[in-house]
Amino acid sequence: MNEATRDGTNFADRFQKAAIGHANAAIIVHEHLQRSNTSREDSTWVSLHNLIGLAAESAFKAYLVSHDVPVEHVRKHDVGHNLIRLHEMSVEVGLKNEQVRVNQNALSDVLGQVAEKLGTDHGDYNYRYIEGEELMLLHAGPATDTAIAAIQALTNIVDARVRERV
Repeated sequence: MNEATRDGTNFADRFQKAAIGHANAAIIVHEHLQRSNTSREDSTWVSLHNLIGLAAESAFKAYLVSHDVPVEHVRKHDVGHNLIRLHEMSVEVGLKNEQVRVNQNALSDVLGQVAEKLGTDHGDYNYRYIEGEELMLLHAGPATDTAIAAIQALTNIVDARVRERV
């Protein structure tokens, strides 16, 4: 049995579905915040970043498990919610070789920037519990759209990989 499958459950598919759901929710919230001209001081902006962080985390985990990294390795304490480490691990298994571009930039580079910008606050649960003096928030509009598009591109890669294995 493949490492990605245990007891008939494909963890890459499960992580991918979680990533897609969080990314879709982030799109809805981001559009609403922009359309309603919601102040950046409104805590809904922080919740948006929690969604983006959860989407990125799940997408990285889906990618890793689809590349035969054992589920236990992506759930380990030093990896679990660490976007920077998840990105590094994804690069180690082939992310830099993916021929996908997001807004003229290599997918790996965009995801690395997302991990770098959101990683600390996501890993420390600051977006979840709105803790800390200052939280890193992406710029509304193109920066947030690019982050979500990169996450979606990664989930598309996982989808293709999972489908070819079936």
